[in-house]
Amino acid sequence: MKDLAIVFFGSGIGGCLRYGISLIFKSRAGEFPYATLIANVLACLIAAFFLHKILPDSQNQNSIRLLMITGFCGGFSTFSTFSMETSGMMRESNWQGAVVYSLLSFSTGLAAFLIFARSR
Repeated sequence: MKDLAIVFFGSGIGGCLRYGISLIFKSRAGEFPYATLIANVLACLIAAFFLHKILPDSQNQNSIRLLMITGFCGGFSTFSTFSMETSGMMRESNWQGAVVYSLLSFSTGLAAFLIFARSR
């Protein structure tokens, strides 16, 4: 039950922060979804930081992993919104935007994760 509460708390904070980013970077249908891209890349960066910098030296690894990676990063990042926005661009025949968004999301997310993975 404690683990569930930890994940719940982390995902609530991540979800609220994700919502805040969406308010800052409002976009209408068909426009480039900067908010989702920023949230997903930041979630990759934060997850890598905790996995490679904090957790290897932590005595309480499981609680931190559940709070920050499963909870916070899970609530902060959003693959479902990425998929919805990409399919929306495709429906509107914005193929270039859909491809650029997909490639940019994947490459910047992976690059953000590798920043801390490589410096280990």
